[in-house]
Amino acid sequence: MTNMRRFLVLAPLALLLAVPLQVQAATRRAPKGWKTYDGPWFSVFYPASWKATAGKTPAGTGGGKSDAAMFTSPDGSAQFAIYSPMWNGDPTDLNIDPKREKLVSRLVTKKKIKANGGNEMATRWQTFRALNGSYTRSIVDTENITLNARHVFGFRYKNAATYRKFLPQFQKFKASLEQYLD
Repeated sequence: MTNMRRFLVLAPLALLLAVPLQVQAATRRAPKGWKTYDGPWFSVFYPASWKATAGKTPAGTGGGKSDAAMFTSPDGSAQFAIYSPMWNGDPTDLNIDPKREKLVSRLVTKKKIKANGGNEMATRWQTFRALNGSYTRSIVDTENITLNARHVFGFRYKNAATYRKFLPQFQKFKASLEQYLD
């Protein structure tokens, strides 16, 4: 296996940074050079030069807005994605598209978090590659089984150099999630 292939298969491991499933909503400002995207049950910060697009699937609640959003770099070489419903659901916009992608890696973990009231957590890391080789896409899907809550982050990248270039922004994007409580 070449170094490039090994990197692309192991890329989801860099998505390991944890983000709380739900936090109390608060007024906050995006850092300089970033904008705020408001979904029906969440907000995130994203680079100001990137294009924000709501997901295709409308939320079951939240006034018709989608629980998913995508953020595309100006040159189109990278894209961040978020799925953060009120509680739980199917991240349709981030699932594999078998007509265009194949699964190249998957890891699932389940554990009880003592500091989180003994909640049972499941985390799924998956990486998909475009059948035509034009991109690789990694997702980390975190589900609090006890509370029936979920969020999914995605990162699509053209190649390993693009991944390395945008990884710091992706980590900042993930850390910015503010999940609203009902």
